[in-house]
Amino acid sequence: MLFFTIEHTQEAMNRAWQVIFSELAGAGYQLDETRPILERYMPFMLEKHVCEICLPIQNRI
Repeated sequence: MLFFTIEHTQEAMNRAWQVIFSELAGAGYQLDETRPILERYMPFMLEKHVCEICLPIQNRI
């Protein structure tokens, strides 16, 4: 699983979803499409106005 921590704002979320897959491929990772992608919002993260997008990784290309 690969974790991206981002600001918990609509703009940051929209931008993350626009670039996250190209960033993943650019770093040499392959998405595991058999497992779900998660957005994680934990209380301590929300206090800092951040959240995570968790991407399942199959392997490194």
